[in-house]
Amino acid sequence: MSVNNLINSKKSFWDKRENLKNKPSLSHRSLEVISFLMERDSVALGIAIERVMSTDGLYDEILDELSEDFDDIKKG
Repeated sequence: MSVNNLINSKKSFWDKRENLKNKPSLSHRSLEVISFLMERDSVALGIAIERVMSTDGLYDEILDELSEDFDDIKKG
């Protein structure tokens, strides 16, 4: 058995083409909101995501703050 067969014998769950639709993803705008919250409040990634998900209106509030600095950010 070749070395390549030994290395490539274990496939990742995400390697299968049919599972691409199940792979979680975030939009660039959402990533910017989370990054802004992390920097502003000096919190870790998990805490920032939890705050965005659990606090009503926080996402829109941060988008409003970001739209003042960046003209290309629009609510969608």
